[in-house]
Amino acid sequence: FYKIRLKTNNITTNFSNIALTSFSCETPQNLIVTGSACGKIDLKWEDYPTSISEGGYNIYRSQDNPNGQYQLIANTSANVLTYSDIGQNGYPIYAGRTYYYKIKGRFNNSESSFSNQVNESFVCDTCTLRFYTTSGKAFGTYCRKAYDTTCLYESL
Repeated sequence: FYKIRLKTNNITTNFSNIALTSFSCETPQNLIVTGSACGKIDLKWEDYPTSISEGGYNIYRSQDNPNGQYQLIANTSANVLTYSDIGQNGYPIYAGRTYYYKIKGRFNNSESSFSNQVNESFVCDTCTLRFYTTSGKAFGTYCRKAYDTTCLYESL
């Protein structure tokens, strides 16, 4: 709701009638995956060109099903147009699974409709722990292998 009045020199008018206005959230555009690595998927999108009512963005993810239920996994502040999903906030991500993403614009207590949907998966192949004998010779490693969500022991 708005009221206005004119104030100039020593003259001040009465307030105008109440003007009603509403803002709607604009749907973010051109959501894309900009990269992925072991345990991380990067997203980027564009703000609606004429958006003046953006309060931030809500990021939604579905696991293994583009038509499945999407869960709100994170939100960003206004004017933040990227997000890196590293499996935080109780929503882990695992190698070899495909994840589907959509986002919504947010303003006050309302949301826009969903953006376009994108999907991505990632592969891990990095050794995380190496074991040594007391003389300092390496004898084994625990590695996370491609499309595996557990660590495997490999002797050297």
